[in-house]
Amino acid sequence: MARSLHSAGLATPCAITSESPRKRGLLRTLALATVTLVLVACGGGGGGGTATTEPGPNVFTNDGGGDITTLSNSFGRSGGNADGDSGADGTGGDGGAIRNATVVLTCAGSTTEYTGATNDNGKYFIRFNRATCAAPYLVRIVDVGGNTYASIGVETPAAGKVVTLNITPLTDKVVSDVVQPLGLGGTSQNFSAGSLTAVLSASDLTAKVDAAKTDLRTSISAALVAAGATTSTGFDPVKSNHAFNGTGVDAVLESISHSRDPQSGRTILRAKLVSLGTSTLPVLSEITAAAPLSPANLNAPSSPSLNFAKLGAWVNAVNACLAAGPGSAAALLCNNGATISENYKQSSRDFGNDFSQLNSETACGPTQGPGCGVQGSTFRNPVLLFTGNYAGSTATFNDLAVVEVTIRQPKIGSQFGAGFNGPVEYTKILVFKRDDTTPGLVAGNWVLYGNQRNFSISVTPRFEKYTQLNPARQANTNATTTFTATNGTTTSTLTQSANSPSFYGSSLRINIDTSRYDSVSRIYVPANLRAVKVTGPGLPALGLVMAPNGSNVCGANGSLGIQNATGTMPMGTATFTAVNRTNRYRLAAVLQSDTSQATYWMNSPNVDRNRGNLTDFSGIPAYSVYRFDILLNDGNTTTEFARILAPVTSPALLAAAQWNDISPSSAGLTPAALAAPLATANVAWANNPNAAFVDLAAFNAEAYAQSSSFLSSWTADDFVGGAASLGTRPTSQVVQFPVDASCTFGSQFPAVTQTRESRIYTVRSWQGRAYTYNSVGWVN
Repeated sequence: MARSLHSAGLATPCAITSESPRKRGLLRTLALATVTLVLVACGGGGGGGTATTEPGPNVFTNDGGGDITTLSNSFGRSGGNADGDSGADGTGGDGGAIRNATVVLTCAGSTTEYTGATNDNGKYFIRFNRATCAAPYLVRIVDVGGNTYASIGVETPAAGKVVTLNITPLTDKVVSDVVQPLGLGGTSQNFSAGSLTAVLSASDLTAKVDAAKTDLRTSISAALVAAGATTSTGFDPVKSNHAFNGTGVDAVLESISHSRDPQSGRTILRAKLVSLGTSTLPVLSEITAAAPLSPANLNAPSSPSLNFAKLGAWVNAVNACLAAGPGSAAALLCNNGATISENYKQSSRDFGNDFSQLNSETACGPTQGPGCGVQGSTFRNPVLLFTGNYAGSTATFNDLAVVEVTIRQPKIGSQFGAGFNGPVEYTKILVFKRDDTTPGLVAGNWVLYGNQRNFSISVTPRFEKYTQLNPARQANTNATTTFTATNGTTTSTLTQSANSPSFYGSSLRINIDTSRYDSVSRIYVPANLRAVKVTGPGLPALGLVMAPNGSNVCGANGSLGIQNATGTMPMGTATFTAVNRTNRYRLAAVLQSDTSQATYWMNSPNVDRNRGNLTDFSGIPAYSVYRFDILLNDGNTTTEFARILAPVTSPALLAAAQWNDISPSSAGLTPAALAAPLATANVAWANNPNAAFVDLAAFNAEAYAQSSSFLSSWTADDFVGGAASLGTRPTSQVVQFPVDASCTFGSQFPAVTQTRESRIYTVRSWQGRAYTYNSVGWVN
């Protein structure tokens, strides 16, 4: 089965599969949670390398687009038409320059998507022909963690010139303000430049873009001046060039956090240095023209918070250790507590175990620093997500900071599929602690400390797209069907629902690992969990109770499953076993056909779903808090907390989301393919440049294998080899029949021949700190 690649900060996606995480991974990879810097002019919460020189007294310049010939001769990486007579260029950044990320451009009057990529300075260059690709231009950047930002340009460049289209959280806010009134949803959704020209004239679009820029400028003007700009007049978030060095415009970017409204998809900018608070719903402190970013909340070099300079120094120290190689004197410098606390703990794991992916799964000592990692790996582009407080903290200031970083490795261990030997990039969540008393800390008054949780717990948004290929099973009803099922020589008459319509669904994945890491013995030991009650936004008010799964459930070991939605915990010394093995709590779903409520999906008698089929998701924004009341086998209790790192998006928005294409797997769902058993399943897909890459492939089969009245289920999954590759992305993955002591039902996936038997092919991505699952299936 699969192993997790993401280890989150306050919301740790530790296991790869929703229902049956079998192995533990220790990095939040890329996308994989399963996730996820040598910096040249790096910002984004972190520097490193050599800071760039300020471009002018205003800390930004508006010098217009460059010359296409000059760019073609000097730019090391480009996209679009090789012979295009014009083009677009700019910098992708979220505080730091976003490197090696996909950029997609669309233009008016064309359905073509022109793709390119940023270089190590965050710069991109895409060529096109003005005759077939005129303004407006919509560009999106998708970084290695599946985070998406957009930008827009309304002016067609002159022949031989390029139009500057920077892509940052600021430009994403501009695009959002333009498209929201048009009903196009969030900036990461599936609309193009042609979608805008279909409803707006050129003059109207220009006016709306200008108004959005003015609004944005008003929102940050005072902070921009406080950050060193002589004036904010003339600042254009799309066109203005600026350095990524922690000052000026970049200081403003360092001070804002980017997320999206869960109900509408609109872009939300908030002040990072305003504490999220300790209540269930976070304090959003949204930045608008009416409530601009205060200079007091500017994460300036003098700020006691974790800022650009401090993170830059920390990244440089870690990269020096990784460059030196294991066992060297330089590598040992990271083991003295000045970079990584000797008390580091991330969901029960010490540093060496938590970073096993960086170490390619080699053994590291209990306090081993990055020096034992793959030599030549680098950390880059650290982005401060939010600041807050540790659970139980008595500090009168924010003593916790959560950071997302990108890690590049020359090669990787088996967590990325059979020891992929090419270079890869993935993201990981880091948790720092403020320490104003310990001298000599590399990050000033901050040190990498971990979330300090004793158990591996997390809540993560999970979004699904399921396509049913059997037209006879598309009915949106739980009406029962009478049919016969045969097992050997026994035939039974059954009355059950066989419907399974195509849908989009929003869920919460609640992972509670049955094991914890023991840093003394350096092995995983039983967590001794009798039951855990989880409460928070979207969950039942009385609490969702999770319990260990039965040992006879195929593939169920490793994670607690949902027991009840009534908050009922076992009494005295009694224990109970989860009635089903899923750790996914379904909130709502809509049909693919018309986005009406998918009542079939919600009306199952299983306890793993909200009965109301939520319609309002506004109360589940990013950074919402979830409480875990933990009952141990010895009768003792403890409480831990976790935050989600992305909003729980309404399923109505998923219909226009960017998905990788799972339809190539449909070849395995033809009548001939269904009629034959399988020892392995080939999961195939086509990559969408606007979506995060596929990190996990899964296959599920159900058949009447044990008795005529019992539908048995087999689920197998595997990491996609080279998923995080900096080169060509894979488009298929062979999944093996599961090897599990609890799986005693043969050695291959059975044929699909009877009513309700089924097969499902699935791919998963880590898209903007949430899981997306895209499936195609056949229910007989």
